[in-house]
Amino acid sequence: CPPCRRYHTSAWATYLRVATPSPLLLETVLGEWGLARSNVLVHQDQCLELGAVQRICCRRCMTKLATLPSDDDDDDDDDDEDEVRPYFIALGSVEDSSIPPAVGLGWRSSFEDWSPATQSRWWLAKLTSRENLLALNAREVSGGCSCGSCRFVAAICLGQLQHCYCNLCRRMSGSASMTWIPASNEGFRWTSREGLIYLDTTRHGQRGFCRHCGCCLAIVYHSQPDCTWPVAGALDDDSVKEQLWCRIIHICCSMMQNWFSLPDDGYPRLKYAG
Repeated sequence: CPPCRRYHTSAWATYLRVATPSPLLLETVLGEWGLARSNVLVHQDQCLELGAVQRICCRRCMTKLATLPSDDDDDDDDDDEDEVRPYFIALGSVEDSSIPPAVGLGWRSSFEDWSPATQSRWWLAKLTSRENLLALNAREVSGGCSCGSCRFVAAICLGQLQHCYCNLCRRMSGSASMTWIPASNEGFRWTSREGLIYLDTTRHGQRGFCRHCGCCLAIVYHSQPDCTWPVAGALDDDSVKEQLWCRIIHICCSMMQNWFSLPDDGYPRLKYAG
């Protein structure tokens, strides 16, 4: 759904359902994980399937960890003490080595698809000829974080989508992948940056995050100081009105998790970055 896509800044959220006795409390879940409350960032949000939720990410590195359904009535209902309630681990943050291969392969076909009618337009994008794109000139798209503290606009001309499956992108999103769009700094600007921080996530560059909700929003590479790569998962759906893409590729496929199958879309699949 759009709120989950926005928070995870991915084509979709990917969750692993975990059952725990009611009442489902943030402190209980953090205790099971051995985490202090001060180590996590909690964002109050909505999900079309779950209603009001609490989103949890690591305060230090912004790895997305879990989504907990909110239920303010649990404390007042003694009859529910033994009820088993689910919460949802962000599957992209789970270490690949901890998932048995047979289990991962089984998850490829055994899953529940939520809110399919609200999937992102850019994930369904088709290529447009270079000539048509040149005739369109640059088209401005907009986007931002889940809480609204960070907003941007980017002029996309001869655009490309790079779907990345590296371990870092999976952890930063908590999902199966992140998708990046290169934009010249001349056509990219932050319209709201009250919560914006940049963190050194690799020796190659920095990622921009909202310090309030934890959303990962952009990459700036040291080797490309004149270019900013906003993440497609943060785009406003209503700003992606046309087919703006001359190149669509899947990258870092050699690092892809075993529980996800690449779509049969005919686009190039690169072992590493492209």
